[in-house]
Amino acid sequence: GEERGGWGDGGRVVDGDGALTGWLIERGWGEYAAAFAAKGFTRVGLGALTMQNLEDTVTDSADVREAIWGAIETMRTREKDGGGRGREPARTPKSAKRSRTN
Repeated sequence: GEERGGWGDGGRVVDGDGALTGWLIERGWGEYAAAFAAKGFTRVGLGALTMQNLEDTVTDSADVREAIWGAIETMRTREKDGGGRGREPARTPKSAKRSRTN
């Protein structure tokens, strides 16, 4: 991709997963996109990351690591509930509750 600058990575071209880069940028963590790309991480593979992976990638801020971890956890939960295909928009969670009677 030829996406440059504007999101805190010094204008470098990021040869990583565009979906992951977008996911990071949307949440205000675009400056870490190059680090995630360097590790070969992808948006689809985010759910498999461990906190150790994050510690190795986002080394300068425990707060950011915790925030990214929280977002990954939220994503894991949503994907488990909604069928979990990487880039599909989340379906309305209420309609996903089929066989529950309250």
